[in-house]
Amino acid sequence: MHAENTIFGPDIMHTRMTLEECCAAWSLTNPELLYESVLANLYRVELPSGKAGALKLFTPHGLEDEWNGAQLLAWYGGRGAVDVLALL
Repeated sequence: MHAENTIFGPDIMHTRMTLEECCAAWSLTNPELLYESVLANLYRVELPSGKAGALKLFTPHGLEDEWNGAQLLAWYGGRGAVDVLALL
């Protein structure tokens, strides 16, 4: 099942949120940069439940390169894959 705030669609590819905006939108805390590349930055975050989570912020190049894969993960809705909250 998809989260109620899941956002889909090619028009979203042009929307970019900062780390601070993402943390505020989903009440994520304690972001820690784990990996940085030309495609994306990956952060370890704490979810509102206290569980660990991951936040992947794509660069413009990375979003173009990985958009189809991100949509597939969202389609899986957390069943055997990560649970995608939004594609931004």
